[in-house]
Amino acid sequence: CSWKGGGCQLKVHYEDGFTLSELPISENEKPKIIWTYPYTQLRTSADDGIRLLWLDFGAEDGEKELDLHGCPKPLVFIIHTFLSAKISRLGLVA
Repeated sequence: CSWKGGGCQLKVHYEDGFTLSELPISENEKPKIIWTYPYTQLRTSADDGIRLLWLDFGAEDGEKELDLHGCPKPLVFIIHTFLSAKISRLGLVA
């Protein structure tokens, strides 16, 4: 994906939440983390159905706009599935 015009990688982890990293220059280089947020900080998410994804973690710098270079719907589905599973695990299913 791209963020603020630069190439990056968004990782969505069931336990760790969201991590945006720079793309590594070489195979041996560890990618630099740009930002990371747990699921508990996610306030809203939205997409344009074409390529843009917006994530709002309620942070000072506001909403994050990511260009996924493709349809964001599969990623949004994964995020919602993870959140649903977390809620279910807590026993909060109605």
